[in-house]
Amino acid sequence: MNGSTHRTAKAAIVILAIAGLLATASVAVATPRVERVHSAGTFVYRDLSVRTFGIDHGELTAIDPTSISLLRQDGVTVTLAASDATTCVRVDGLQATLQNLVIGQDIAAVSDATGTSTLAVRVGHAQRDDDTPGCRLLRGAVHGDIADLLSDGTTQERSWDRGVITALAPYWIRIARADNVTVIAHPTRETRVVHVASYFRLHLGEPVTIVSRKVLDDQGQPKLLALVIRAHRR
Repeated sequence: MNGSTHRTAKAAIVILAIAGLLATASVAVATPRVERVHSAGTFVYRDLSVRTFGIDHGELTAIDPTSISLLRQDGVTVTLAASDATTCVRVDGLQATLQNLVIGQDIAAVSDATGTSTLAVRVGHAQRDDDTPGCRLLRGAVHGDIADLLSDGTTQERSWDRGVITALAPYWIRIARADNVTVIAHPTRETRVVHVASYFRLHLGEPVTIVSRKVLDDQGQPKLLALVIRAHRR
């Protein structure tokens, strides 16, 4: 092989290598992030009443004085009745109206038990940051069971619990709810702690809300992995 041919072969190898890296990067970029597209939650309140909500996440595609539509990441279009008189709107946690919404925004729409009327619409990031209804719909609630549908077609279950901290350890937290039920959740490195600098700044007697993912431990027993711990500090 002469020098010219050798250089040509080396150049071809380099080009193929670069093309392979670009193809790999392209595949990585094209892989969509798995997101929640729909949640169904049933919540129990201090007075023993029960409320059921649906939460749909997606891109706002249509809005008029009587309805909104959104396109979920799984390709499903959801249309719900809405009005300024009956729908609570929050943009980055601040009070807003339907007129403040913009086509193309990513929103979360909270519907009633029938799944036809919009109770609340959230845009952006609120301080609560726990992906539950908001707009005071959970005032007085002590527990919730939430079933999530993810954009890849899989499902997961979460638990929502509000109570007072009765015990703290590096790998578990115990709270007592107002309905006299004790709940133990296990924080991980991914656990978000809201309104407190860190998990280790929580203290006994502090009221908190914990959103957890329901899993099974190595022995097949139910276990709660804390996703969000929200301290109720003024």
